[in-house]
Amino acid sequence: MRAAGRLGIGGLVVAACLVVTAPAANAAVVSVKALADPQTTYTVSGATVTIQSTDVAVLRFVRGTEVEVDCASQRDTTNWDADGRWGSGASAMTVRFKRAVTDVGRCSAIEVSPRRLLPEFLGPPIQFSLAAFTARWRRLLASTAAPGLTIAQAQLRTDWSAIEVDLPTRLKGADGVPFALPPAMDVAASINKLPRNRGPHLRYARTLAGVTELGVTYVIGRGSGRTRMELAVLGYDGRLYVAHASVGAKRSYRFGLA
Repeated sequence: MRAAGRLGIGGLVVAACLVVTAPAANAAVVSVKALADPQTTYTVSGATVTIQSTDVAVLRFVRGTEVEVDCASQRDTTNWDADGRWGSGASAMTVRFKRAVTDVGRCSAIEVSPRRLLPEFLGPPIQFSLAAFTARWRRLLASTAAPGLTIAQAQLRTDWSAIEVDLPTRLKGADGVPFALPPAMDVAASINKLPRNRGPHLRYARTLAGVTELGVTYVIGRGSGRTRMELAVLGYDGRLYVAHASVGAKRSYRFGLA
């Protein structure tokens, strides 16, 4: 009887532990929608983070590439990051961290693989999606731009920086700052000689009507001249984005929807 009693008490203790720990385990799984792309959901479960999306702009951009997931604690004293490859036809990606992601405040998704093969001056990877797990982070990230705009803006700025760096020395002052530009068609040809991993990166079009391929930067002939250049990209969200850049005395850079 004593043995049976002990087993009975032990069984009750185990049962009580299961009752207590089951909700706790469930509570460790947290899902939130991304800020500017609500069709994208971030789910944190222990040491894994899964990003699932039906957002067309996100999926067109990230499929088949390396994506880094970065998370920060609520108090921003601890960070976690891990890489994973987003499948070429997948709608979700999961990464595993070295330890559990606890007290999470925000997570972000950063596309990194194409830019690892390019010169450093072409700019940093593109952080294309953000999720806030707390009210504080939602306030801090309230002005987060949608992925289509974010990706297009980063791409055009990166390509303009590459054009400036790659210009012939004869078109730069003693300080290395450009004062003139070659013909638009020549600019596209020269930039395409840089190492790439996605095929031709710049194309030439006489007008904006010639911008037809998704996610490719075009140099626009009609909008370019001796000191100004017009660049355009049909974003992954299907919208046409344009950058106007100038060199010389009126040096400037503007970006927006066409």
